[in-house]
Amino acid sequence: MLARLSYSTYLVFAIVAAQFISSMQDPLYLTYNEMFWQMIYEILVSFMVAVLIYMFIERPAANLIFGIKRDGSSAKRGTTMVLPSELNQMSQ
Repeated sequence: MLARLSYSTYLVFAIVAAQFISSMQDPLYLTYNEMFWQMIYEILVSFMVAVLIYMFIERPAANLIFGIKRDGSSAKRGTTMVLPSELNQMSQ
């Protein structure tokens, strides 16, 4: 799950940073301290948005498409997940 959140954060970060910059009314004179806190704020907001996207978009879509339950087992639709290593064993 951390990999999914990291990738979602990567995708969302540019949008959060652009929104932060475009919402400023006055010019911002950056000091090192100001840049540090702005970066922390943008990273935290990006992670929060990434968690929301994962919970309300990615996970439900994966459940619909792949029929995977929360515990990782296959749904009762007769579908099974086959790993690439298992494919090699089947072909031999």
